[in-house]
Amino acid sequence: MRVLDYSCRVFLAAFSSSVARANFIISIIIIIAEAAIWLAPSFDMTIEASGLMTMLHSPALLTMVVGSVILFRLACAQYWVWTGENDARIKAELRVAELSARHAQLSICGPYSVLSSSSGAISWRIKVHNDGASAANVHMDLWNIFHRPKSQFWDAAYPYRIVQVGCTLDSNECHIHRGGDAIFELTRIEPAAHNSGFLTTLDTRTSGSNRVKIEPGEQWEKMEYEVTAENHDMLRFLLRMHANADGVAFEKVV
Repeated sequence: MRVLDYSCRVFLAAFSSSVARANFIISIIIIIAEAAIWLAPSFDMTIEASGLMTMLHSPALLTMVVGSVILFRLACAQYWVWTGENDARIKAELRVAELSARHAQLSICGPYSVLSSSSGAISWRIKVHNDGASAANVHMDLWNIFHRPKSQFWDAAYPYRIVQVGCTLDSNECHIHRGGDAIFELTRIEPAAHNSGFLTTLDTRTSGSNRVKIEPGEQWEKMEYEVTAENHDMLRFLLRMHANADGVAFEKVV
């Protein structure tokens, strides 16, 4: 199919405007012939031009000239097609380079857990990596959990801002330079009293809140997150949570 497509483009490049070019060539020949006939008496010359003019106005000559033009353009058409494709490729590469110079290239790595040696709590974190231009004003938000958490204290007032490790809601400015990372804390997990489950900090609207509990055996099939930046398209990713008697685990949904 690619060979057929290429052949069609070569033929169209050769055939386009061939008739008009042939008419132009014949018109030039006619003008030259008529000028020669008109100037001949000035040089004491006599030209019998009736046969010549008949030939110049004949369809056979037009057909011959059109065929010659097409053959010539066929010889050049491959170069013209290659030149057009090469120009388009160069423009596309320049466009990509321009976008790369201005746009961030964010990706999500994670999630992973970090144990606090002092409190025994487990911090579940996720890393945002940038391979492009410096990412400005990066934010991460939790937009939905399915199935809905069983905790009576979960109000589902989405979105919930995800805060960087070591930051607060009031101090969460994030810029990621080329090749850099930003670490966001999804939640901290602590055992609830009487082995009744695990306390979390999912409710980021209330600083330090750990009232939202995950019950043993509870599972969330889909946690929807969005990452935004001033110079990057919105990036969405999904996590899955499952809990058992040993603890809580998060994993990225492919």
